[in-house]
Amino acid sequence: MAISDVRLNGNYYQVIDGNGRVIKETHHDHLGELCGIGNDFIVFLKGNYYGTYDENFKLIKEKHKDHTGSFKNAVGSSINFIKGNYIGIYDKSFNLNREQHI
Repeated sequence: MAISDVRLNGNYYQVIDGNGRVIKETHHDHLGELCGIGNDFIVFLKGNYYGTYDENFKLIKEKHKDHTGSFKNAVGSSINFIKGNYIGIYDKSFNLNREQHI
C-alpha cells in the first residue's frame, strides 16, 4: 500500500494513506526519529541504527549508520545516504544499488 504521509500526533507516529485515513499508529519511543518516507516504506533513526518499516510499522531491515553514512532523503523506492564524497543509493532492504561521487 502506498504511504501518503507519516505524522507525529502527540507521542504517536501515524501512517496516513492516500485518502487521509490513519492506517496504523505506534508510540514514537519504539521507532526513534523519523527521517523520511518512500512509496511503501518509512525510515527512522534510533540510536546508531537506521531502520526501514512498512505501513504497519513492521521492521523491514536495520543498518548501522557507520555502514550507510548520513541520511539525505527517501524518494520513491530509494534511500540516499551521504558518506564521504559519495552518495549511496539503497533500496528499503539496504541493498546498495549504486554509489555516485559528489
